[in-house]
Amino acid sequence: MLIIGLAVFAIASLLASRATSPAVLIAGRALMGVGGSLAMPATLSILVTVFDESA
Repeated sequence: MLIIGLAVFAIASLLASRATSPAVLIAGRALMGVGGSLAMPATLSILVTVFDESA
């Protein structure tokens, strides 16, 4: 899910940066939120795996 989330975020970022109307910008920003929400659980699990609680 991490790769999918990052890909969705990157494509949506490109869409938002090339927006020619407010509706396209809002749609791009909404898709960026979807991509970020897909990537966030994976990044948190990577952090938990890398940094154990014994430190």
